[in-house]
Amino acid sequence: MLIFYYDNKNGLRPQECFKHLSSTFSESARSRSAVFNWFTGFERGRGSFKYEARTGRPPTAVTQENVQAFEKSMQRNRKITNVELEQELGIGLASMQTIIHDHLSLLMRRWRWVPYKLTDEQEDS
Repeated sequence: MLIFYYDNKNGLRPQECFKHLSSTFSESARSRSAVFNWFTGFERGRGSFKYEARTGRPPTAVTQENVQAFEKSMQRNRKITNVELEQELGIGLASMQTIIHDHLSLLMRRWRWVPYKLTDEQEDS
């Protein structure tokens, strides 16, 4: 990235910078679009080489409240389906999968939700 900044400050065009990189580093050189993106950023005033957070919709469905509501629903009915949970909680399937696997560590076994680390004997009871 520093070389892109240097070349930009010295008046080189992105095409020239890419050509120099390609001839020097061949296969391991940055892609043409990456070079152009960096040059565009510098022309717009970007002066930092750090990762910049991108704007976008913040994650809203996987909250502590939804995890707790999900857990209560599971305690009421261990055989509840994804569709029923989705309708009850008003969250999407991807968010439900995150809650199920990452927050509650559950698996669907024999049409019931069970924790990951149970023996067969524990699952049957």
